[in-house]
Amino acid sequence: MPLAREFLQAFSFDRPTPTLTPRAQRALVAYPWPGNIRELRNAMQRAVVLSHSADLDADALPPKLLGPGP
Repeated sequence: MPLAREFLQAFSFDRPTPTLTPRAQRALVAYPWPGNIRELRNAMQRAVVLSHSADLDADALPPKLLGPGP
């Protein structure tokens, strides 16, 4: 979580740094991260760009982080 928060802060630029909802945090912790830090960095960048809220929910994360669909 500390690295995810650092990336969120870095990509927020002039906006307030968003916070991760518990659901988003669970998704980040559960994902195995085969792409390591680069994949985390890209996921956080995507989340900041796609979110227009102060709270980042799992919906702002790349779909593959959320696991298999129904």
